[in-house]
Amino acid sequence: MAQVLQVDPTRKLLQFGEYTAEVTGPQAGLIFEALLTMLPAEKLAMMAPPTTRGYTLTAISQADYDQLTAAIDQINQDLKEEVLRANFRAREPGAPLQAKIFLGDKKVVRSVTGAALG
Repeated sequence: MAQVLQVDPTRKLLQFGEYTAEVTGPQAGLIFEALLTMLPAEKLAMMAPPTTRGYTLTAISQADYDQLTAAIDQINQDLKEEVLRANFRAREPGAPLQAKIFLGDKKVVRSVTGAALG
């Protein structure tokens, strides 16, 4: 059954079921920024459809994308499920990548909610 991914940006924590992951490193801010845009209240404020499950990065370097995917891999390991994933496309050689951060499969992650995790 799909569960809710709880986000606590103040403590830099994610909780999914009984597992908690601390998000650190150079891409932590970007990951929280992406997740916070997926909160229901944020989606309503942006007039976005409530089914939005992704966050687009219009320009990211290959090195930053590699750091991002490493951070997402660590989060998924800590939470014991694929709760986040990312993909990219290259526009032209040497140009920044266009990337997207997604929630995991709908059968695993139902939605995102803000929570004070203790």
